[in-house]
Amino acid sequence: MSNLVRFEETDSNIVETPCNFGIQDAKGREIGAIIKTYMTTRVEVPGDSCGMMCDKKYIGTHFTYRVHATRNNKTYGATQYEVFCKTAEERQEKIEKYLRDARKRALNNLAKQIGGTWVKAGANEYAQPIN
Repeated sequence: MSNLVRFEETDSNIVETPCNFGIQDAKGREIGAIIKTYMTTRVEVPGDSCGMMCDKKYIGTHFTYRVHATRNNKTYGATQYEVFCKTAEERQEKIEKYLRDARKRALNNLAKQIGGTWVKAGANEYAQPIN
């Protein structure tokens, strides 16, 4: 038997937080992200009604977030998928890990674009050409 059910969804307490990585891409644009956090409540609806479907484990209230990359504080590219968490603490830990990893990816991509590598000097990280 399938675990899929029809549902209706409401989002509340929506907060958008810009996060700049403190680095620029090869075109000189500030690289960062906007983190959208909110509470998602999904309620199962009768099977013959119209609506979206999800696994039963996603029915209920969740601490949710979604990430959208930015260049110069403007959205850039596609938004990422929603991530559902059981607690606010779990959501915050996942966001922090995502941002750390995204910043590393941005540094690696920038280093590749300029034909170099990135180095860490104290608290600062930056891309540097290889001569």
